[in-house]
Amino acid sequence: ILFRWPEDDSHRGHEVQVYDVPGAVMPTGSIYGIVRSDDSLIRPGQWMLIQIIARGPRVTTYIDGRKAAETLDSVTRLNPGRIAVQMHSQGWVEYKDLVLVPKDSG
Repeated sequence: ILFRWPEDDSHRGHEVQVYDVPGAVMPTGSIYGIVRSDDSLIRPGQWMLIQIIARGPRVTTYIDGRKAAETLDSVTRLNPGRIAVQMHSQGWVEYKDLVLVPKDSG
């Protein structure tokens, strides 16, 4: 799941990994390249609720309500940008019930 990604690709935003394979270098919920999540939180082949909360330089991810990863060091990636979902590896990923909450909400 990509977010804070610029339209012109002038810089990279953030990526929260969606990859439900135990033992992955960056498993589901990781803030890719920054913080690895605990892969014991994933259930391969099962639906999971993934939440991404990005407020200023703090980015926190949750899987089924449990904290998966957090960073306070996203200062270089604070620019506004697009949100996108992707799948580029072998396997199958489905998304449903995507909800966006405006930044001025609690």
